[in-house]
Amino acid sequence: MSFRSINILTSCGIDLSSRSRASAVRNEILQAVDILGNRIAVDFDGVRTVSHSFADELFAVLILERGEVWFRENIEVRNANPNVRYALLEAISERVCSRPIDSTSCVEH
Repeated sequence: MSFRSINILTSCGIDLSSRSRASAVRNEILQAVDILGNRIAVDFDGVRTVSHSFADELFAVLILERGEVWFRENIEVRNANPNVRYALLEAISERVCSRPIDSTSCVEH
């Protein structure tokens, strides 16, 4: 399986808050994995902030749709500063752990 990097700073900017932009990146990820057979590195180098809604739409929805195992096998998050990392983990944790079934896959932070 080949590897492809998505630079979030280049495609989205330094301060990320748009749910629609996150959805577009999520669709780009899905296309790269499903159609092209790529693993994806999502590179947050240079990104200063990520809103809860951006993080939720980009990664939490993806994990709900595809599952945590699929996510771990196909997606790698790179160069996220502590604030960005916290926002990503918080959004994933809230969405995934809010399900009434099997909360054992909740993200630790």
